[in-house]
Amino acid sequence: MEDMKLKEIDINEFARDVYSYYLDAFPEEERKSLKLIQISYEKQYAKIIKILYKKEFVGFKKLNCDFLLFNIIYTPYLFSNIQNKEDIIIKEIFNIYEAIAGKQRIQNNCKVIKN
Repeated sequence: MEDMKLKEIDINEFARDVYSYYLDAFPEEERKSLKLIQISYEKQYAKIIKILYKKEFVGFKKLNCDFLLFNIIYTPYLFSNIQNKEDIIIKEIFNIYEAIAGKQRIQNNCKVIKN
C-alpha cells in the first residue's frame, strides 16, 4: 500500500478541505460540529488525519445499505473515491469478514439490508 498515506493535518486544513466531505458522508445525528471538533483538536483529545491515495485526498462514501452483523446493524462508510459498483465492494467486505470469522459463521449471522 505504498500509494496510501496518512497525513496529520491541522484544524484549518480540516475546515477548508475535509469538513464538507464529512458533512456529506455522515447523518446529522452522528455529526460533530466544526466547533466541537476544533475544541477536541485544540485540547489534544484528537488528531486529524487526512487519507491520501496517490497524493490525492480520499473522500467519504456511504453505501446504500446496512449490514446486520451478529444482530447489530451497521451503516458502512468508506474512505474512498473509487466508483466501484456497490455489489463488488460489499463482496470484498464480506470476504474480509469470512477470512476473520469463518465462512459459515458469516453466512449464518450476517446479512446485507438494502436501503
